[in-house]
Amino acid sequence: MDTSLNKFYVLLIIFCFLPNLSSAQEVYDLHQLTSQDGLISQRYNDFVFQDSKGLVWIGCINGLNVYDGKEVRNYFPEPNDPFSLSSIYIQSDFFEDQHSNIWFSTNNAIQLFERKTGRFLNFIDSFPPRFRKEGSSNKIIHLDINRNELWFQFASNLYCINLLKKEQVWDLGKISITDKS
Repeated sequence: MDTSLNKFYVLLIIFCFLPNLSSAQEVYDLHQLTSQDGLISQRYNDFVFQDSKGLVWIGCINGLNVYDGKEVRNYFPEPNDPFSLSSIYIQSDFFEDQHSNIWFSTNNAIQLFERKTGRFLNFIDSFPPRFRKEGSSNKIIHLDINRNELWFQFASNLYCINLLKKEQVWDLGKISITDKS
């Protein structure tokens, strides 16, 4: 008798709070971006990231899209502009540092979007010469903003560079990273 009374009270409490729980759910306004909105590609948007300012960064094999909630800005390499993208092929996730700068990889560079200037910097140019081999691919794996360390794959090796000192911290040698998406 006592256990059935306990079950009754548990059910009573659940049913009393159930309407309150369902009313606390958030409603999201979803909007599908298409090429009509200015999106470069609808098929190959492999990397999507929302930064601390609310911008959505969408990397694809044809360039970079940045969506501010109203419009899409497209970024491409510009031959006469050293502060444009180095390549149209975005090949890593996006990472944000403590200055709200955005880090990512293209097929031929580690790129930094410098928020205060609005420029793209080819950060690999400031690395030691062996990281600037023509035709070698790189991919950012992780950005540790507390330690100012950038982990990236270059050719088939894994490295860690201290961004303040611009010196190598780790060389973990030959590895194999496979995409599980």
